[in-house]
Amino acid sequence: MERTENNRVLAICGWSGSGKTTLIEAVLPRLIELGLSVAVIKNDVHGIQLDKQGKDSDRLFRAGADVSIGGPDECFIRIHQKEKHEGYKTILSFFLEHHDLVLIEGHKDIPTPKIWLEHPAKKDIPGNVLAIRQVFQWGNDREGKLLDIIKTDLKLND
Repeated sequence: MERTENNRVLAICGWSGSGKTTLIEAVLPRLIELGLSVAVIKNDVHGIQLDKQGKDSDRLFRAGADVSIGGPDECFIRIHQKEKHEGYKTILSFFLEHHDLVLIEGHKDIPTPKIWLEHPAKKDIPGNVLAIRQVFQWGNDREGKLLDIIKTDLKLND
């Protein structure tokens, strides 16, 4: 079965505290049990702080290089973005080449199909949110609903 980008990428969006990370974390083991290789792209509007100032890798990045930091069982890639969403596009392309499914946490302003998670205190959806497929209400079997959508999109059977 050929899987296209259209049914292999799904964004999970919502206000801070709406349960994005919790939902993705909950469905990951179930997706892996189904035999899928899954990647997650996380967007943090506050900026990332993974590389410590003054370390060699940070110094090389600040000098202008894109940097990969490798360890025994992991790798971290830090790249500069010349245009909005450039890093997202680069990472998405790489993940699609190597994974069955890419879940995106955040990135509400990209045209990727998305699930909007309702927040218990904030019911409104910002005007710049694009391509909402479905809104999941607070505490309404979000895990089961997300798994059903992914299984349908990827044409999986239990």
